[in-house]
Amino acid sequence: MPDLVLSIALVLGAYLVGSVPSAYLIGKWVAGIDIREYGSGNVGASNVSVHVGKKWVVPIALFDVFAKGFAPVYVSGAALLDLGAATQAAAGIAGLCGHNWPVFLRFSGGRGISAGLGSLIGFGFPLFVLWATIPGVLFTLTPWRDSSISWLLATLLLPVWALWAGYGEWVAMYGVGFAMITIIRRATSGGLEESLLSYEGLTRTRLIWNRIVFDRDIASRDAWIRSRPDASR
Repeated sequence: MPDLVLSIALVLGAYLVGSVPSAYLIGKWVAGIDIREYGSGNVGASNVSVHVGKKWVVPIALFDVFAKGFAPVYVSGAALLDLGAATQAAAGIAGLCGHNWPVFLRFSGGRGISAGLGSLIGFGFPLFVLWATIPGVLFTLTPWRDSSISWLLATLLLPVWALWAGYGEWVAMYGVGFAMITIIRRATSGGLEESLLSYEGLTRTRLIWNRIVFDRDIASRDAWIRSRPDASR
């Protein structure tokens, strides 16, 4: 019973820490803007980089990777509390959910890549390396530079990597959860009807496809990430 109570407390704590909107706070404190109204609307380091400044990516990334992702998984693991693989997986998922749907920001958050990265390091650095293989190859050996597609492919393959590398069923289940959360967050990143009205000729099917695969409403990445409140998105 004490372990169950501790596990529940740790999972809830992981969600609350994940809910701390670091990118939003930096946007407000440094530039006085609501980062949700700029560029992709994503409450994450990449959007802050474009509209607030590249140097602010570092503190955001460090907090998201280590506080939201790494800490819950590592603390619940054998090295510290040893609460079992199920609790580790649940804590990792809770951190992702907090980042993507933060209670402190009316459930409007980021995409969870940084928090997911931290979780994978918590499970084991080799798993993170396997996950990053596809993006690494695409970025270094090909002219293809669309990170949204490469990270989606990497996340979809994560359960396979987990089982292949011997991390066990619970880590594979975490990978399935990570992939599902990524797809759901992308598909529901904005109002469907508003976006359909904003872009002439855009169909509902194409909009959903763009969101899931490219993580944006339109084909042009530059136009998407650099849009501002006084410009049409």
